[in-house]
Amino acid sequence: IEVKDFTQLYKLAQYICKSSFVPKDKHNKPEDCLLAWQMGQEIGLSPMASLNSISVINGRPTLWGDPMKGLIMKQPDCEDIKEYIEDEKSDNPVAVCEVLRKNFSPVTSRFSVQDAKRAGYWSKGGTWKTHPILMLSYKARGFALRSAFPDVLSGLITREEAEDYAEDYSKTETSKKAPIKNVTPVEEFEKSDFERLGEKAIDVLLNGEHEKHLEGLIAKEKIEKKAQQEKISGTDEEQLEPTKSAYDIMESHYQKATVNVEKEMA
Repeated sequence: IEVKDFTQLYKLAQYICKSSFVPKDKHNKPEDCLLAWQMGQEIGLSPMASLNSISVINGRPTLWGDPMKGLIMKQPDCEDIKEYIEDEKSDNPVAVCEVLRKNFSPVTSRFSVQDAKRAGYWSKGGTWKTHPILMLSYKARGFALRSAFPDVLSGLITREEAEDYAEDYSKTETSKKAPIKNVTPVEEFEKSDFERLGEKAIDVLLNGEHEKHLEGLIAKEKIEKKAQQEKISGTDEEQLEPTKSAYDIMESHYQKATVNVEKEMA
């Protein structure tokens, strides 16, 4: 298929992304198909090989382990790739990958069961449980190929590695936010609270513990207001009418703030 310009290329991506030949992660996503083609072209893959071999995991392009090995084997200065398992029948088998590149020193990478345990992979289950030796081999292979051919792979990692990293990243991000208990839902806060707090409400609603922070701000203001009223007149604080449109009010303040920023940038 010959493509003369970007418009034709995009139309082609629109057709192809609807096909059953395209992996599910790119189905109905012409933009992802285009980027896979571009990435594949940069490292020497054909368009269809790029669609089937390149995937985005956690926002990062990756190659399946076998296509990565095939890509390196096609390089004219790749002399040999050796893979084997040491101590396979022991409690700590070790996957080894040796890469020989012309005019360079040999690169050898090892990845053992103990390495997998220290990294937290061994207890994950899934492929690590059903095909542990294969996963050890993918780890050793990825390290060795990137070390021997960094100019060819341009920072690409194997999909098998990226899936482990993505899970680790997700756990790290989740662990940063402690669970919130016994706090008032945002919808139950009072209309006047949002009108009074304005941009402060935006700030607290956009962070990880918005209900808890907002509850604290309002409670502090109520205490101060009540103390001031009692000092002046001895009367109780007037009850404010609750509303369910708290988010609408917050959004209004947010839009006003956005308009102001756009005016300043204009």
